[in-house]
Amino acid sequence: MATIRDIFAERKLRYTPQRELIYEALRTSCSHPTADELHRLVSSDADRVSQATVYNTLAALQAAGLACCVISLGGVARWDGNCDTHTHVHVRGDERVLDLPHELDAALQAAVPKALLGQIESALGVSIESIHLVAQTKQVDGHGVEITA
Repeated sequence: MATIRDIFAERKLRYTPQRELIYEALRTSCSHPTADELHRLVSSDADRVSQATVYNTLAALQAAGLACCVISLGGVARWDGNCDTHTHVHVRGDERVLDLPHELDAALQAAVPKALLGQIESALGVSIESIHLVAQTKQVDGHGVEITA
């Protein structure tokens, strides 16, 4: 298994202990943290990382294809360490961004009719490489959520 140093070297990204700390926190997080939330995650009395370092590292990780910025329904920039094509579910009211479970995401992606994609390509004069779906939710009687695509 590749180490973070290996991953950075492969992407021509300079290695620093702070970058490793930030990237490890991001790629193991399921919460799509904001830069400030990520700063709180990686900062401790023993291992202080500046806010500027977090922002600069996120920009470098994004340029290297190791982090993606996801804008929530309220316009909040959240970060994802998984840049593979996958569906995000945006929760109204609390700015959460969730990943659709892989099996459900694969089923949803497979259900998109190829003929429809061909029609879209013809109408727009483009070649579709991937589909990025975003589902929005709303609270239903305070229990669970309802998808409102």
